[in-house]
Amino acid sequence: MYSLQHKIYKKIKKADVVSFDIFDTLLLRPYIKPTDLFVHMEKFFNAPGFAENRIQSEITARQNTGKPEVTIDDIYLFVDNRYQALKFKEIDFEKQILQPNNEMKKVYNHLLSCGKKIIITSDMYLPKDVIESILKKNGYINYSKLYLSSSVQKTKGQGNLYDLIKEEIETNNILHIGDNYDSDYVKAKEHGLCAIHYEKPISKFINSSKRVARFVNNHSNDLFASILIGSLSIYKQNNDCDNYWENIGVDYAGPVIYTYTSWLDKQFEKDNIHDALFVARDGYSLQKVYEIIKTSNKTKSYYLYAPRILNLICNLDLNAQLAYGGADAATAVSAVIDYFKTAKCFHNLHLPDQSDLDQQINFIKSHLQEYKNLAKQVKKRYISYLKNQNLSVTSKIALVDTISGFLSSQKLLESMLNKKIKGYYWIIWETTDISNYNVSTLQHEREILFRDWNLMEFFMTAPTPPIQNIVDNKPQFKPVLPYEQARIDAYSYVSEGAIKFAKTIKNIFIDINVYSDYKTLTDWINIFIDMPTNEDKKHFIKIKHAYDANHTQFIPLCKHWYKNKYEIIKRHHLFKFIPIITEQQKIVSDTKKYVLFNILTLLKKKRRDHYLKYYILGIFPVFWHKI
Repeated sequence: MYSLQHKIYKKIKKADVVSFDIFDTLLLRPYIKPTDLFVHMEKFFNAPGFAENRIQSEITARQNTGKPEVTIDDIYLFVDNRYQALKFKEIDFEKQILQPNNEMKKVYNHLLSCGKKIIITSDMYLPKDVIESILKKNGYINYSKLYLSSSVQKTKGQGNLYDLIKEEIETNNILHIGDNYDSDYVKAKEHGLCAIHYEKPISKFINSSKRVARFVNNHSNDLFASILIGSLSIYKQNNDCDNYWENIGVDYAGPVIYTYTSWLDKQFEKDNIHDALFVARDGYSLQKVYEIIKTSNKTKSYYLYAPRILNLICNLDLNAQLAYGGADAATAVSAVIDYFKTAKCFHNLHLPDQSDLDQQINFIKSHLQEYKNLAKQVKKRYISYLKNQNLSVTSKIALVDTISGFLSSQKLLESMLNKKIKGYYWIIWETTDISNYNVSTLQHEREILFRDWNLMEFFMTAPTPPIQNIVDNKPQFKPVLPYEQARIDAYSYVSEGAIKFAKTIKNIFIDINVYSDYKTLTDWINIFIDMPTNEDKKHFIKIKHAYDANHTQFIPLCKHWYKNKYEIIKRHHLFKFIPIITEQQKIVSDTKKYVLFNILTLLKKKRRDHYLKYYILGIFPVFWHKI
């Protein structure tokens, strides 16, 4: 960036006149290919076959008119009659989606401040008044003259447009800046101008990352992929940010959240939803982005606390988890016992062994009335909280969550509001019984397509700890654990980035549908997971995901990145500065080892189910005990 700016400023000092190309230089389209605009129009105006016909008509017009340059009127002489009305729609589309290139705009404004003469030179079929209005809309004013091939019937590609410029301006000291190597650089120099070849921002963005290049290669004829990369390219071109997590928000969390909320917006309109309850914590950024992109004001959104632990507590609803079995059953039952273990009625009782699920279930059954009485108190506080939200319980209510295995939040809210509501999810587990619930999902398949769904949960979370209760209509948060604090700190920036991405799309397209597609997006995220950089690993190693109802069990995001990697927990020093023993924790499992002088493993301990096993020198098992 600096070398380009330096090169430009060095050359413009010597020039009497500076000429700018327009497309991909002063102005940017949010597509990988310019012709994707026609594909977008075809879909938006429901005009099957338009894109191909429009592209071919331009080729035919150039072959048959006998003119050095065609106009849009010439092109539409060959466009099929059923598409004739789209000529003016095409002009409107161009006016709306073209965006300024801030890098070139800075150069442009610098020239104006220096009193330099500016001209604008383009090979383009659009009318001159249209180009003038687009330039003005994007802040390009006070130029001396606009040279447009369709107006003067001379082109940069042939070189005679440069001859006309030299003739009218009467100076040989002209610098031209443009993105087309042949017409903007070679031809300009051949006809006596100085020239700078300016790399297209979209090409620069695609070539900057193997991940982006792979995605583009995978989706060469995908409209949403074109819009995604084109829009990100414009954002990157016009915004400088060195915060890693904000960039993750723009590049990945932003497209995820935008895709989901765009779908929600359409579903709410179709289903006539009055109140949309975005459930914490997944709904934090979702609600913010929804408010930015929504196309109707009839749906009111709320950010609401409805944690799964409260469904377990208020309704003592353990049946689904017990039927599913495994870790989910054990975690759910333990959560209920832990939640009420300090209650007076249990003070003199011996609580069950947490490693024995049957013992815990029997304890709850034998004290069911006490649990029901305690649950009533929690339920009363939660109903008060809901009433304080001023929900319109007589209208249609939607619940928004991301993924669900037991529909916990929906069950909780339906029981508390005494009303059937509709749940909207990205995906529902394949094993989830949805027969008695009204649900709709963005993803049609009931299998997780992402390599790591926990990463998706990180993209759609909140910069707060989990809650454990509602008191006086306010959430009571759990104590912040170290891993939670790292996630909270990072996610504040991720959310900012996601919101900036949504605003970028909204600013470019306003109410034009961009046809975001979850399958295309899935590949975008999976490529990120498959092709991590060292910087990704360095930052993500600090973030872990709590996967249980109690939010005490943590696993790494993208754990396969760190399959055999240990992190240092603590160092023990001699004389406070000579490290003797280093305590290390394996990132992807409950394995800890103690290393002498960072070389020799003295002791390793592994957690397996409910046992700790110890190994001398990290190899020889010596003893184990139940935990």
